[in-house]
Amino acid sequence: MSTDITISDYLELNNVAYEWASSYDTKDWTRLRRCLAPSITLDFRSLQGSLHERLSPEAFVAILADVKLLGDKRMKTQHLLGGAKWERLGDGTVQAWHQIRVAHQ
Repeated sequence: MSTDITISDYLELNNVAYEWASSYDTKDWTRLRRCLAPSITLDFRSLQGSLHERLSPEAFVAILADVKLLGDKRMKTQHLLGGAKWERLGDGTVQAWHQIRVAHQ
């Protein structure tokens, strides 16, 4: 079975990645919810020691929108997406790896 994705899948997934990054920087939590999967894993172990599995989009946004993270209106962020690798898995899902440059001030 091929692990390649179609061009149309690539374009759609690339648009979702853009919406994700841009929603963080604009703090548009409704926009973020629209581009999330029904179940999300958030691994902050390298930052805070927390691993959150099977989060709903609402729970994911609640964590990120907290003033201790991205919800502080004074904090400016920039999430720049570089190259990405996409792979179709056997169950029909797609796994992605992104190069991301992030600035928080």
